[in-house]
Amino acid sequence: MYALVLETDGFRFLIDPRDLWRPPRVLVRRGYAETEIWLSEDDISVMKPGRLIGRDEQRALELVRDNIDDLLMWWSTLKDDVRRGRLERNVLVD
Repeated sequence: MYALVLETDGFRFLIDPRDLWRPPRVLVRRGYAETEIWLSEDDISVMKPGRLIGRDEQRALELVRDNIDDLLMWWSTLKDDVRRGRLERNVLVD
């Protein structure tokens, strides 16, 4: 299960609650294609090359750069929700 934190330009940005105690990252999906991207203000980069390639991968990186503050805020909020047992208030998807 993933928390859907952003949906824009045909891309869905998801966070796996099990990864909240690791360095911040986001799973980016477009249709059946996906990739993982590091959420670091210093180095936004593809963590695990996936089926999201070419222009779609570049667009996903641009969207992460454009929304880095919101994505990091969501990471922190989700982490707090998990600590307090309130994850159910987030939109969870497979």
